[in-house]
Amino acid sequence: MSKLHYCIDGTSVTDKVLRYQQTKENDDYVPIKLYYDNFRDWWYRKLQDYLDRETFDADYDFKLCKAVDTFDEDQARAVAEKYGLNFLGMFNRWFYRILSNWRSNAKSSAFRVKNRPPVQCPVCGRFVPRINDEHLSHYKTISDLPRFFVRDGMIYKTETSPSTFATVWGKYTRKKLQLMQRGDTKIYLDERKKIRWPFFQKDRSRGVVCPFTKKIVPAITNEYIRGLHKRHNRYAVPMRWSEFQEEHPVILIQSEIYSVDRADNRSDDAIMAKDYISKEYSTDEADHTNLDKFAKNCRFEHSFNMIDYYVEDELDRKILKLVAVGYTVEDIADSLEMEKKDVRLQIRDIRDSCIEMESRLLE
Repeated sequence: MSKLHYCIDGTSVTDKVLRYQQTKENDDYVPIKLYYDNFRDWWYRKLQDYLDRETFDADYDFKLCKAVDTFDEDQARAVAEKYGLNFLGMFNRWFYRILSNWRSNAKSSAFRVKNRPPVQCPVCGRFVPRINDEHLSHYKTISDLPRFFVRDGMIYKTETSPSTFATVWGKYTRKKLQLMQRGDTKIYLDERKKIRWPFFQKDRSRGVVCPFTKKIVPAITNEYIRGLHKRHNRYAVPMRWSEFQEEHPVILIQSEIYSVDRADNRSDDAIMAKDYISKEYSTDEADHTNLDKFAKNCRFEHSFNMIDYYVEDELDRKILKLVAVGYTVEDIADSLEMEKKDVRLQIRDIRDSCIEMESRLLE
C-alpha cells in the first residue's frame, strides 16, 4: 500500500492531481486511481447495504474523476492556511468529503424508499416516488440515455461531456449491441479499450455524440434532451393532470407505510388500519372472460394497456394478459381450451417478435 498522501511514484496525491489538471495525461491519472483503490474495499463496507458491488465500483470511479476535475488549488491553500493543515493532504480531505456525502445520500435515499415505496405510473409503467405534473410530462433525462451507440461501424460508450479518452467496444453487430444495452458486457471485455477522444465539432472543439440524433454536440444535459424533437425527448406520451385524474381516478399517486396498529382518524370510532386490509384479486379468480376487472387493478393496468396498444391479434392479447396475472402454460391451455404445445408455440412466437422489434429500435 502506498504511503499516506503519496502515490506509488513518490509524488503527493495533491500534486499529482494538480499535474493531471494541467496535462490531462493518462499516465498522471493512473497513480491517483491506484492510490485510492487501496481504500475501495473500506468504502464498500460502508455502502454495501445500499449498493451492489458493480454499481459501487462504477460510482466510486466516477466520483474520483469528478473530485479530480473539481479540486480547486486556491481554495485548498486558503483552507489549509486558515486551519493550519498540511496542503499535501488537501485533495484527500476533498475526496473524503465527497464520499461521505455520497454515503449520507445513499442512506437517506434508502430510508425514503423504505418509508415511502415508489408507486407505478399507469401511463408509462415506471415506479416513481410521486405521480405529479412534472412526472406526467414524461421527459427523458440523462439516466434514459442508451449506454452505448454506434458510429462508423464501432460501438462506443455514451458520454455526456467531452473527455480526454473515449471507450470503444470493438466492431458493431446487432446481437452484440443488443446484449450490451441490456448490461451483458462481460463477454466483450477483451474488446474494450481507451482511445484518444475522436469526436470534434465543426470549430474543432471537442464534443459528444448524441445517441438519439447521431449529431456531435458540446454536451448532453437534461435541458438539451428536452429541446429535442418529441420522438426523442419523451419515453411515454405526455398527459395533463386533469386528463390523468379523469382516466385514472383511483390510482395511488404516492405511498406511505404505516403500522397496522395505527389508528385511522377519519371517523369518530378508533378503527385500526389493519381493519381496512382486504384481499386483492388472486390469480385463481382470473380467466379470459373476466380479465376486464383486472384492468381496473393498478397492478395490471399498465401491463394491459401496453398489451392492447402493441398487440393486434386478439388471441395473443388474451394469452399475454393471462401470463401477466400469473397463469402457467397449463392454466392458459385449460382456460382457452388449447393444447399446451400450441400455447408454448404462441408464446414463443410473441417473444421472438418482441425481440426482433427491440433490436430494430436499438439500432
